[in-house]
Amino acid sequence: MSNTHEKATKMEPKLVRRIVTGHSPAGKAVVVADGPSEDVQIINEARVAIADIWSVSSVPTQIDAWHKRDPSGPMGINSVVGGLSLRVLQFDPLSADAIADAEAAFADLGSTGAHVANARHPAMHRTDTVDFGIVISGSLTLLLDEDDVTLTAGDIVIQRGTNHAWENRGDEPCLMAVVVVDAGA
Repeated sequence: MSNTHEKATKMEPKLVRRIVTGHSPAGKAVVVADGPSEDVQIINEARVAIADIWSVSSVPTQIDAWHKRDPSGPMGINSVVGGLSLRVLQFDPLSADAIADAEAAFADLGSTGAHVANARHPAMHRTDTVDFGIVISGSLTLLLDEDDVTLTAGDIVIQRGTNHAWENRGDEPCLMAVVVVDAGA
């Protein structure tokens, strides 16, 4: 096994630049924020970093709406109830056997009920969401109950509440933008 698949002690996520537009008092289009996402959670156990870019609490929404998460609490992998979240995830190379306690990693995210016990992959989980994922760089394998699908830059996956896990089997980090939409009834 190459050392890119070894468990490292500290993950170094790529900073994600976020540009937010708005309106000046005179009604002109302006940039109101430009800088890295301020809300990043690192799950070293699974070698995943999640940058929370933007959330709204309902759809349709208001132009100036922004549901800002309380950064003192866990991020969770679901969207805002009744809304949606845009996130950028970084998956570092890591073999499935290096994941010692995926259930604890989901608990750290505040998503204890998402983990699927006794599944074919230790990080298998399920959420009541529809997720639109776009691979920005690198490659990532989507594991379902019986299928594996390798995604590369430019590929798009629509994940509709199924049991699934992600595994980076490559030699470089994979960046993936994901819109997570609440599908809870």
